[in-house]
Amino acid sequence: MRRRLEKIERGVELQLLTKNQAQVDQAQGDAVAKLLVALQASSTALVQIGSVLIVKIDGVPLVRNLTQAEIAMLDRDPSLLDNPRSVLNALSDAAAALPETEAGQLAQLKTRDNRPEGG
Repeated sequence: MRRRLEKIERGVELQLLTKNQAQVDQAQGDAVAKLLVALQASSTALVQIGSVLIVKIDGVPLVRNLTQAEIAMLDRDPSLLDNPRSVLNALSDAAAALPETEAGQLAQLKTRDNRPEGG
């Protein structure tokens, strides 16, 4: 009986989270659509609102959701937001550096796991 209650509780939690996320996605999609219409006449644009980044270069728009790490990077260096190409290059460079960082962390974990107990 307890296990059943836990499953029901988890199901309700997931349903609420999914509903809330759907509402956020809807609002975000509407905002992006309006911004793209407003930017139609511009061949170049750069707009960041929260985790949404809209970049337009040579009339071609790109919309992406930023990760928390990317938002922090842009917060540390707001000059990146002065130029659409520079922000895309910086995000690309940061993404390319991720596997190296993750590989280094994995190597540290493996080294730690191979140590004798108590040492």
